[in-house]
Amino acid sequence: FEPLPLHVESLLASAKLNAIAVRSHGDDGPSLPGTIVVHPHALTDTPGRARLLEGRSNSGMSTLPPASMEAFAWCDATAFRCGDERWVVATRLDDEFGADAGDFCLAKLDVEGGELRVLRGASSLLRERRIRMVLFEWWPPHLRAQWEEPLALLWFLNALQYDIYAPGSWVTGRADDARWLLVVPERFSFLLGHWGDLLARPSALARQA
Repeated sequence: FEPLPLHVESLLASAKLNAIAVRSHGDDGPSLPGTIVVHPHALTDTPGRARLLEGRSNSGMSTLPPASMEAFAWCDATAFRCGDERWVVATRLDDEFGADAGDFCLAKLDVEGGELRVLRGASSLLRERRIRMVLFEWWPPHLRAQWEEPLALLWFLNALQYDIYAPGSWVTGRADDARWLLVVPERFSFLLGHWGDLLARPSALARQA
């Protein structure tokens, strides 16, 4: 899912360069294993038109402020193209993938603080355990900038019976510790002092259900 047209063009060009099969969004025809589909939409929890703030020096830092948020009340002109926002089409994962879409081995999220809203828009997929793992960027300042309480993201996943795993190096302090270690809810606050990727997967109890 990529709402910026220039990024969509880059993704399609990269796929072609690497001889990867691509299927257009909305094309319901058969596709070979390994085919990718680039959806030219933003992901959130409220479908419709949405305002996107584009990163000034790095468009990969673009962000989708909440609809209720006065975006320019906090807009940092050194980081974003303030006053030159783009209007994009936003959708929910629950609306994009019905039961016939099957299960997903991995969902990767890096949406500059909008992770909780994307996951809220995937509540049904998560509740039905159709997403087996979620790898998401964890940066508490980004979440706070979007008026989200960082720990609410972890508690949301916990309520849906997904366990949270952190890089072992965060826990042991050893840079060479490549393990993913379970973080129990009582220790969620420990993660506020770290930044990187976290992993969520259905708990053992949920997998047995």
